[in-house]
Amino acid sequence: MTWRCRNRAEHGNCPDSGYGNLEHIEARVVDWLRQQADPANPSRGREIAEARAGLVMREVAVQAKLKKLISQEDALADAVASRVIDYQSAQRKKERIDQRRTELNTKLEELKSARAKLRPHPGSAAIAAVLAAWDDATPDRRNLMIKDIVRVITVNKGRGIALENKYEITAVWEPLGHSIEEALSTAGSDRGRSNDGAVDAENRDR
Repeated sequence: MTWRCRNRAEHGNCPDSGYGNLEHIEARVVDWLRQQADPANPSRGREIAEARAGLVMREVAVQAKLKKLISQEDALADAVASRVIDYQSAQRKKERIDQRRTELNTKLEELKSARAKLRPHPGSAAIAAVLAAWDDATPDRRNLMIKDIVRVITVNKGRGIALENKYEITAVWEPLGHSIEEALSTAGSDRGRSNDGAVDAENRDR
């Protein structure tokens, strides 16, 4: 059995693609899985876990700021009712709160998107379990077994080249087309920004 690019089969065009032999592909996958299952093999799993945890902490911080805006709106309404601040000043402050809420919601979506790009590492034990069941599994079953481990297998052109060069494997915990740092950079940074959209209702803006 051979594999080839779906684009070539359907559209007749697949630049830089090559044909893949199933037996060779599976041999390459097994070798790669063994490397990933080896506890002594350096992995980016911890780095990714730390990056995901950092993103979660930033999401929580943004959510806290959004909650704080609600309190500010309540305080502003009380100030208007008590005539501590006039309506026009209150309206300007409300507009600033709304603008800050929009900024924070945008930031929250960026953080969630960045975290979605960093899928967690399954752990060496889970990969070892796949290897233990490999020999008794059908090709279709093997595909299911590695779906949470292997993101994509790239088949490069050329004959007689080493399998590790012929078949390049990208793990699911490696952002496709991005480094971890690039995935994180899409979420930007909150550093240096101390203004939470804080609006002190007692701070008169007249």
